Amino acid sequence: MGSKTTLSSFAETLQTISIGQLATALGCDESTIYRWLKDETLQLPRPIQVGKKKVCFIYEEVKEWLYSRPRIICFYNSSLNKIETTETISLASINIDNLIPAYEAVEIMKKHNINISSNAELTAINIKGHLFVDRNRFEYEFLLNHFTANNSKKEKKEDGKVNIKKIIKTTI
Repeated sequence: MGSKTTLSSFAETLQTISIGQLATALGCDESTIYRWLKDETLQLPRPIQVGKKKVCFIYEEVKEWLYSRPRIICFYNSSLNKIETTETISLASINIDNLIPAYEAVEIMKKHNINISSNAELTAINIKGHLFVDRNRFEYEFLLNHFTANNSKKEKKEDGKVNIKKIIKTTI
């Protein structure tokens, strides 16, 4: 699915990340980060002054904050063409360095004309209505659900299991 600018790719030698870099890594606007900073209920770590006009976050603090966010179960609603959330809390781990906005996940599905069944669940981080999914977990679920539903497109190993790596290379 192409290379992605990740959170850690912006970490400078002092292990800091600017507001703009954080916004880019999460796929949101800088204004969203500023709104989150104003919302004390989110407890987003405060940036530090690193120059006359430059402020940055400490990378590890942001990473820990993202890890501490509640994880919820979400699913793709094909009739509404969007990812919806449930009230179910997930204990699944998420790779913070591979977060993509849920709307980007929907765009990937549209690009490849893939309909994921509504029972395909993903774990997401919800930050004030902004949903973020783990790109690696999404790709796995996205491919697994699509290719197990379409027997004609399956790439099987000798043991009958779907060969996800081969599908990733040939499809995306």
